[in-house]
Amino acid sequence: MRFLRIFGPALVMLAACDSSMGVFRADAGAFEPACGAAGSRIEGEGCECESECSDGTVCADGVCARTCFDSEGCGTGECVPVLGGDLACRDVPDTCFGEGTTPAGVECACNADCAPDAGVCAAFEVEGATGRVCAAECGPEIPCGTGQRCCGSRNPVCVDDALASTLGLNCAP
Repeated sequence: MRFLRIFGPALVMLAACDSSMGVFRADAGAFEPACGAAGSRIEGEGCECESECSDGTVCADGVCARTCFDSEGCGTGECVPVLGGDLACRDVPDTCFGEGTTPAGVECACNADCAPDAGVCAAFEVEGATGRVCAAECGPEIPCGTGQRCCGSRNPVCVDDALASTLGLNCAP
């Protein structure tokens, strides 16, 4: 097993990969997972990469999820940013305690877990391993702290430089 340091104290366990799981593309500087047929998965089905999901869905936490603008469109779920992608509806897991005390950079289960200054519980995927961390929202008027970049197309969040590089995210400095 390998470990990747993410947002300070948060850790994600990564399994050793073989070629059936995908390849590391040096030219892109990112891991590219092996994918199923393009658009072959519908909402709720498992996925390993974005291209597998049908139109109107994205691969979030290893599942094809409906895209969203806010949690109101997600029924009993919540709208979460997917690092390097769009916003997606995700179920609120049983492990969500909603105490609002988890600081930025620490693992979370849902948006309500994050402290007010820690923003939202952003989903990410690294070499097939998924996770969520509290991440502060950012933009032209709200810069990120030292060692972080502003990443995301809609509702961008601050991402640790190392994680942004590992995921190959397109981020503002």
